[in-house]
Amino acid sequence: MPTSYKILGWIGLSQALVLLLNGCGGGGVEGTAGTTPKSETLAVIANISTNFDSSEISIASAVSPYDVEEGYAGSDKSDIAVAVWGDYFYRLGKFGQDNITKYSFDRPGGVPEWQVSTNDPGKSLSNPYDILFVSETKAYVLRYGASSIWVVNPSDPEDFKIKEIDLSHYDDDGVPEMSAGVIVNGRLYVAMQRMDSTFAPDEAYVAVINTATDKEVNTFTDDAHYGIKLSIKNPHKLVAMDGFVYVVGSGRYATSSTPPDYTGGIEKINTSNYTHTQIIDDDLGTDHPYGLITDMAIVSSTVGYFKGSTGYKDDTLYRFDPSTGATYKSFIPGTSNTNLRALAVSPSGEIWIGIGGDNPGLVIASVVTEQRKKTIPVNKDPAQIVFIKVEKN
Repeated sequence: MPTSYKILGWIGLSQALVLLLNGCGGGGVEGTAGTTPKSETLAVIANISTNFDSSEISIASAVSPYDVEEGYAGSDKSDIAVAVWGDYFYRLGKFGQDNITKYSFDRPGGVPEWQVSTNDPGKSLSNPYDILFVSETKAYVLRYGASSIWVVNPSDPEDFKIKEIDLSHYDDDGVPEMSAGVIVNGRLYVAMQRMDSTFAPDEAYVAVINTATDKEVNTFTDDAHYGIKLSIKNPHKLVAMDGFVYVVGSGRYATSSTPPDYTGGIEKINTSNYTHTQIIDDDLGTDHPYGLITDMAIVSSTVGYFKGSTGYKDDTLYRFDPSTGATYKSFIPGTSNTNLRALAVSPSGEIWIGIGGDNPGLVIASVVTEQRKKTIPVNKDPAQIVFIKVEKN
């Protein structure tokens, strides 16, 4: 079976057919590409224009010669994410779109399999952030703008939503801003930012869900909730590796009236007993050497990377040891004081880096030598990268 490394109420058959015939993607702009690279390991990339007025999806071979095809699922909306499972990739239309569209790798530029809304009846702005798969017939949709996770059947859009998992008790306004998730050993870990009325992050939590029962697990680490209260704030990515779930959070971003509060960093959760430790801190007293920590990639229990941001489009790549927290600036050329958009680790252990700006591209580098293996120019900024192994005929 294909394996991925890294939908929701049914909108009705007649509505779905209209969407499919008129072009999906949330903005009415259709992609034109129609083939995928001839590789059994693929990278699926969410590409966003520099001025945030359009988006598309690229598919690249995750092995040499790293061929890439661009132009899938084109849209005049830029707030998107991607997910993969089996023979399909998924486009998540986030804020103001509130939908997920399913595409086949066999015909990525053709008519989608379906598109479904993620809104509850009579509501809007559910803002789907991710879809995480247990099997071909069961997945979880994390909805940033809603109070509950949807448990869905991605193979059956007519009976798509199976049930809900309520997380409203984590926030006074009933919307805990679930931002990221990962499934490990029958447990779904869900990060929640818990924004206040001014959109400043409150104390963050990670809820743990038993994927067999769809019930929340009591981690016995906090008196107020079943979940894990983090030391860092504003979490936005989770990565599982060797018995731990790593969480990266950026803290509060600067605004016109307030500076950043440097409450972010990287924390790791032991999946056997839910104890957790902050291993990277963006606040070293009077010194903030990394700026805000806004992304990470974990290669192994001793090798990881994170992005430190000291300003808009002023990012630097750092290498660190997840077992100790020891950190130094990466030697990979062209990764200091530039526009870093995405970090991911391929199944073969290479680091993939999305570079934005006037000359957007994908940098593929060895984590052993910290040298570039290839740089691939692309049309739009690579904002997210996920990998999957597929069966090729």
